[in-house]
Order: sequence, then C-alpha cells, then structure tokens
Amino acid sequence: MEQLDGCWRGLRGLAAAVKASGDSAGARWGLDLDRGVVVSPAASGQARGVEGVDVWIDARAGVEPPEGDGRAWFVDEGGPRLSEVRAGGLSAAAVSMLGLYGVYALSALRARRLGRSVTVGHFAQSLDGRIATATGDSRWIGDRANQVHAHRMRALCDGILVGIGTARRDRPRLNVRHVEGDDPVRIVLGGHAGEVEGLAGASGAPLWLVGAGEARGVEVIEAEGAVAPEVLLRLFFERGIETIYIEGGQETTSGFLAAGMLDVVQVHVSPIVLGGGQSGFALDGIERVEQAVRFARSAFVPVGEGVMFVGVGPLVGR
Repeated sequence: MEQLDGCWRGLRGLAAAVKASGDSAGARWGLDLDRGVVVSPAASGQARGVEGVDVWIDARAGVEPPEGDGRAWFVDEGGPRLSEVRAGGLSAAAVSMLGLYGVYALSALRARRLGRSVTVGHFAQSLDGRIATATGDSRWIGDRANQVHAHRMRALCDGILVGIGTARRDRPRLNVRHVEGDDPVRIVLGGHAGEVEGLAGASGAPLWLVGAGEARGVEVIEAEGAVAPEVLLRLFFERGIETIYIEGGQETTSGFLAAGMLDVVQVHVSPIVLGGGQSGFALDGIERVEQAVRFARSAFVPVGEGVMFVGVGPLVGR
C-alpha cells in the first residue's frame, strides 16, 4: 500500500509538472516515489547518474533504457496505457497503476500539439449495455473500485464536464473525494445558470456553465443552442484547460464521439443485467457491422468486480 501511495503522489506530481512546464516540457520524467517528487525535465534529460529517481517515464515511443540502469521504466507509445519496459522493483499493482494513469498525467503534451483540450469519456454500464434503468436510476452500477478510478481521473484532469441533463438528474458534486487530489474545474453544458447554482458550494473549484443566465458562484460562457465540440475544446484550451474528463450523460458523450472529439473512451462493465433502460451511446444507426465505431488501440483492464474497456482514437464514420 505504501508503494501505491507513492505511485499516486508521483502521478499527481507528474501531471502538475507537465502542466507547469508549458512549451518547455521535456520528454523524460523521473519520479521519486518516497517523496512524491518529480525530477525536472532538464535534470532528467540524461537518466544515468541522476539520483533520487525510482521510475522513469518517457513520452517518446521506441526509446530504449540505458544499460546498467535497473530502475523502472515506462514509455508512452500512444496506446491506452504506458508500456512497461522494465518493472524494476515495483509490485504488479504499482506497475498497473503507473501504466494506466501515466498516460493521463502526460495528456497536456498532446493537448498542446492539437491546440485543444484532450478528452476522456467515462461511464459504467451493465452487461447488457445499460447506464441507467428505465426510470433513470444509476446508483450505483459501477462498484467502489470504479468510483475510486473516476476520482483518480478527476484529480488528474484540469476539468470535468457533464451535460445539463446529468446535472439536473444526478446533482453530482464533480469534486475529488475518494483519493487525494485537487478538484478540477467543473463544466456543465447547456441550461440556465440558476439550475446549477446549488453545485457551487460543493467545491472551491470554478463552476462554468455553457448556456445562459446569471447565478452566484457560476461563471457563464454565453451560448445559444448547441456549440460544436471542437469549438468548445479550443475555447477551454485557451482558458488553460488541457485535459477534460467527460462523465456524461448519453447525449453529451455521444455528441463528442460523433464529432471525432472524444480521444479516449473508458467503459466500466459491471457484472449485472438490467434488462432494459438507457444505453451508453446514442448515435445514428448503421446498416452494416463494418460501419461500427472502432478504435485505433484498446485494452481491457480489471477494475474491482468488473472490467474496464479503454479505447484510444475512436474511428467514426468509416
């Protein structure tokens, strides 16, 4: 557990260091798991001889670790998780945590290349693909482990986004509670500021509404009707939001997916059957299986009693 706590501190430090580095971000980062300290890009340019580093994380694919350096080494190859080049003295649980969340700690680098916020969509569903019952009940389809995962993602991302329907129905606090970490900027799409005023006190983080009206504690980004996802992501990026975690609902997630603006899809599959209700995606129907949305790279990751599908680079409209 102590090693896992160190990994989590290191990941949070990595995300903060990458964000703070701006355009000067290096390609290699060293994590001190005992202190939760990240070695600066300049100091970690050459791995050999650098003290106080337990784990090296490299943002360049195809890089080989130097011989004689037995410390853990991970490389970002553009997949759903960092590739483990060498485990060093890490436990299997620590390797899994660094591999899964290290990608998101580095996401700001990709956002700068794209000139827009990078998005990760997440929801929990039943075995028969339902995210809520016919009456709208969804608490809790995902288990405790999935909730912890969601809060780790919230802590690593600059912003968390939901549609006004989810805000009305679930009244989510959109903060970080199950793990150590700072609350992200909370963003609600659509509706009137008065509808989300009650969320303002759930966190000290800013609360933005893309819509209309005025309310205490709510910053309104005025918009009439739907705004194209790409336009929103460039706007958020200009406001310093480089990574966004999208937690629904169905229409919001599907809208970003259909527009080609959902970079990563995380679907937690719980071992239950609902037999009916709301599905995770609402897209135009297709006539042939070959027209289905597919992913450039994907993986299944055990999470609690279920399993989480992680898909990178959805290929829409093929």
